[in-house]
Amino acid sequence: YLPNLFLLGLLPFRAAYSYMNLLHWFIAGWGTYAYARQMKLESMAAFVAALVFVFGGAYGGAYYNMTSLKTICWFPVALFFLERYLDVGKKRFLLGLALVIGQSLVAGYLQMAVLTWLIFVAYLFLRIFLFSENPVPVAKKTLTLAALTVTALSALLIALPQIYLTFQLAMISNRAGLEEGYAYVGSMSPIVFGTLIIPKLSLIMRGNNLYAGSFALFLVIFSFCSPDIRKSKFFRLWSVMALLALLLALGRWSPLYIALIKLTKFYAFRFPAKFIGFICFGIAMLSAAGFQNLWQGSPAQAAVKKALQIYLAIMAGFAGLMVFGNLLLTAGRDFAMKLGEFYVMRFVYAKPGHTHSLEAYLERVRSYPDYALQYISLNDPVNIWMVAMFCFCAVLAALFLWKKRLSKLLLCVGVCFLALDLYAASYLDIQLDLASYGETSASSPVLNRLIMERAAGRVGRVYGFSSAGLRLPIIPSQNMLYRIEDIGVYTPLVSKRYSESIGLLGNVNDSNTQQFPSLDFGLQRLPLLDFLNVSHILSTEAVAHSGLSLVAQNNRPSSYLYENPDGFQPAFFVGQAEVVGDWESLRSRLMSPGFDPRKILLLEKEELKKIQSFNQGISVTTMPASLRLQKRRADFEEWQIEVLQAGFFVVPETFYVGWSATVNGQPAPILKADGLFRAIRIGGPGSYKIQFRYNPFSKE
Repeated sequence: YLPNLFLLGLLPFRAAYSYMNLLHWFIAGWGTYAYARQMKLESMAAFVAALVFVFGGAYGGAYYNMTSLKTICWFPVALFFLERYLDVGKKRFLLGLALVIGQSLVAGYLQMAVLTWLIFVAYLFLRIFLFSENPVPVAKKTLTLAALTVTALSALLIALPQIYLTFQLAMISNRAGLEEGYAYVGSMSPIVFGTLIIPKLSLIMRGNNLYAGSFALFLVIFSFCSPDIRKSKFFRLWSVMALLALLLALGRWSPLYIALIKLTKFYAFRFPAKFIGFICFGIAMLSAAGFQNLWQGSPAQAAVKKALQIYLAIMAGFAGLMVFGNLLLTAGRDFAMKLGEFYVMRFVYAKPGHTHSLEAYLERVRSYPDYALQYISLNDPVNIWMVAMFCFCAVLAALFLWKKRLSKLLLCVGVCFLALDLYAASYLDIQLDLASYGETSASSPVLNRLIMERAAGRVGRVYGFSSAGLRLPIIPSQNMLYRIEDIGVYTPLVSKRYSESIGLLGNVNDSNTQQFPSLDFGLQRLPLLDFLNVSHILSTEAVAHSGLSLVAQNNRPSSYLYENPDGFQPAFFVGQAEVVGDWESLRSRLMSPGFDPRKILLLEKEELKKIQSFNQGISVTTMPASLRLQKRRADFEEWQIEVLQAGFFVVPETFYVGWSATVNGQPAPILKADGLFRAIRIGGPGSYKIQFRYNPFSKE
């Protein structure tokens, strides 16, 4: 990804990462402005479009994670290149389009990129066949589509290596073999329309946010009320695009999305609410159209009056809903709880992507009224600010009717207040998302001890135990900031086998599911942690175990760091092996209390095809062996071992396609140790040099 390569090549990591965010906000803003200008909007209207998109709820409000923002920012740039090509027919704009699409595909969030280009294709067809500026012969349209198809294929070639490797990993992850219901997880609730008025409501709606500013909302309403604007192809195009994005974002609540899922039978993408970004881009375009009509001084007074009436009606209706919501969650609390229980039973519990117990969901329902009340309270300063913004915009709109000659001045004032409004809303949202960075970086006894131990070379890996709702000083993937390995992981692209086994220890979170076992569950599997090279254990509660030593403690919130002296070993020589019929049986044996992978190697029957016969049985005892790590890189390891018997050299690192091995220079098969890790069969006593190499495009 070129921005990564550029900034990380120039700046230290933290500076590069921080300025990366600013760079992508700039790309989104410039792309939106350039596209709007290409679509014949004046500079002030284009500025409004960029302002609404970049600082609106879905983008500036950081509804997405930063990787999503890095992906979607290329969408308006691609629209600009497309429109320039349709306008002047220069091939250089196709080249720019191919580069932009290719970069978005490798920006770090392939699902967001796929959704982006799905919307882009819809725009392309609407633009060419329904909303073209001038009549175009069918032959020319066909040639245009052919050229754009070649462009798309070129973009895929740019991103193909990463797409291939991502697909390879996804096929062994929890995203393979999913049910249809998974595709509806994260659908945008119709209630999210409330965030058009009060952005803070997004905090009780999984972050879903449509807020574009009070003044922008008036501009959108005005664009629908104005006969002149409704006649323009630009307005019609973005009305259809915004509606399409809305129908896709609604997910389970949308017949279009359901039909699309049933037709394609593609279930690997969840959270259709990610289409919110394109709804907000449509709102930005429609608000810019309304602004331009007002800026040019040619609005129909009847349209302004009608828009103001609708705007005031929305204000009054929403104020009524806020009052009703407060009454429902206080005086009507029992009824609200019944509604919540019905919703959980009908749409949440036992559905794909929702793996918690019924009691856990009902507990959330019981706590929800108090949680929600703090965000819809009529006394909340943020809500009072939003009401003030609406009142100001209503007054501003009313002045258009009586002071028409001051329309440009009034619009400039409106834009200033729009910027202030959006900045305040997005600052509040981003602050909630990102202010924890200071807390993450804050020193503590536990963190300081871990850093000191790592510097001294005494840290193998860490394992974090926590109960639901409690947070450890270091969690995956925060551990990367300190170069400390963790057996846990936060990613949907974790091996399904790893999630089904090691994930039971509670430190694997694929954003759908996370286990929260009892402390005893983890302690009963301490030999497995020893095998995984876990030298330190983090816990949110005190641990009483003779094999663990408390070395550091945080008081607020409480957390404990224990040293595990038996866990600091990166490889093993195992003399005993057991053959197990299939993965389910192996997993059960591996995760059984007290099982020690350092003493017994578990192999599936399929693995026997790779090696010659070996001694199997409980009578074999592993004799002492010398294991020395000579070199290690991300794609290479070299070990020197000396053994006194036949057996297996095992490294507790993930078995994965692309790794190959040699023993004393000769190719050797890598066995799937315990169904998850890497092992090499050693035929007898002697000294061996074992090398592992990774080739990402190897099929071994």
